Amino acid sequence: MKITVFADSGWDYTYVCEADGEFPRQATFSSPGFKGANQAVAASRAGADVSVISLVGDDDIGRKVISNFKSQKVNADKVITVKGRTTDKFIIWIDSNGDNKITGEPELYALYTEELVGEHSELLKGSRFVITNACLPTKFLKYLVDLCAVLGIDVIFTPCYDSARLPLGKDELEMLRKIKYITANEKESLRITNCSTIEEAVRKLPNLIATKGAGGVYFMDGGKVVHLPAVPVEKVVDTSGAGDTFCGFFAASLAAGNDLVTSVKRGLVAASLKIQKRGAQISMPTGDEVTLLASLTKI
Repeated sequence: MKITVFADSGWDYTYVCEADGEFPRQATFSSPGFKGANQAVAASRAGADVSVISLVGDDDIGRKVISNFKSQKVNADKVITVKGRTTDKFIIWIDSNGDNKITGEPELYALYTEELVGEHSELLKGSRFVITNACLPTKFLKYLVDLCAVLGIDVIFTPCYDSARLPLGKDELEMLRKIKYITANEKESLRITNCSTIEEAVRKLPNLIATKGAGGVYFMDGGKVVHLPAVPVEKVVDTSGAGDTFCGFFAASLAAGNDLVTSVKRGLVAASLKIQKRGAQISMPTGDEVTLLASLTKI
């Protein structure tokens, strides 16, 4: 079953903290990134049939983003090159613990509009799942979620790194309840529910899949809170894209017909493999790697 990612794409410039505790003057490496693109690549590596609708600038980086989608077996026919604009970029700072901080002000986000959604309604109709995220304008998100509801398409949604981009008024909370699954880290989960604990958050928003890093993941199943422990790793190298990896593999597993618990487990295993390497997309595992580790891991 097909997955369509209707979201952002761009390029990451990553600075890794050196042994002396300082960051280098030049990026340690650069690579394709951004939440939507990361999730599309993760779902494709998991074995799903993935298409992406996204915006890039009319520049070499934009062309590299499109080329990367194709190399990752993601259908990029609907990636739009915006004339006269540059492709969005993020700077990612990786500290000595492997945790990341993301900075940047993407300019193409404002071009994700209700009209853009309407122009691609035919492509959406053939999708089992549509994935999007809260980094994009709220009006765009509401229209996309409402259209998918009318078309009978399940939406998988993730808050962005800055959850404050998603206001939590009555209309926004109503939108969240229309979404099939929300995958979010602990901070995002507490922010969007105004709760003080993850257990309370998933009870308040039963479609929430709340990840807690080394603390595993919490979600509702059969009317009860389920907790699955994280997969132990020897060393955390870089958490960039871990949540996107989880989301992509989770979505791909659901699209393949697996149940909720199985799909969450595959997301956990995939994320555990990703955080042991540098980079986001460039360090995502394959479906076969996840299947092998899952067979050897008791969760």
